[in-house]
Amino acid sequence: MKSLIIVIFSILLMTNISAGEFTGAGKQINEVLKAHNMSAKQLKAQGMKIVRGEVTGAGLTVNLQDVFAIVTKTDLIKMSEVDHIEFVHPSEAKAMKDVKRLDSATKKVNKKDILAVIVD
Repeated sequence: MKSLIIVIFSILLMTNISAGEFTGAGKQINEVLKAHNMSAKQLKAQGMKIVRGEVTGAGLTVNLQDVFAIVTKTDLIKMSEVDHIEFVHPSEAKAMKDVKRLDSATKKVNKKDILAVIVD
């Protein structure tokens, strides 16, 4: 029995399992990417990565210069489309944690609405 548990655990470690990949925020992110003719696999092949947990987790530490795009529940906005960024403390602005809001010609996105950032 102990051997069986070890084998199952080893198989789980060897497979690429990501919590939330197909449910919750992961599902929403994949749907938005698909709507923009993108996928996580394509982004990875281009050397990019998706950093989830923008508001509360890993995404907070992402340097603004490295951000290619942001993903919300309904849209993907490339940083090249962003006209204005409002910062919490403008003099200290370097990372996503410093962002209060991003504005493009057609959208205004509050930081709390960001599900993930795509890093180049």
